Amino acid sequence: MVAGLVNLDLSINRLGDAGAATVAASPRLGQLIELDICANRVSEAGGAALAESPHLHRLHELEVDDTIPGQRTFER
Repeated sequence: MVAGLVNLDLSINRLGDAGAATVAASPRLGQLIELDICANRVSEAGGAALAESPHLHRLHELEVDDTIPGQRTFER
């Protein structure tokens, strides 16, 4: 059960843009405050999907180190 989950660490999981888009599209993750996608080969497109997700409106911290070259944070 993921409803009510506030912290999610998906680091080093080969998430990719498709996985990031899946996370972004999930209304069940609407309570997330922190999300770690470090070292997942997510491009700017995947990061933007997360940052722009209407379901992740409570997200305060999005860790992307070693994921998107030159990018450490995304603004909503």
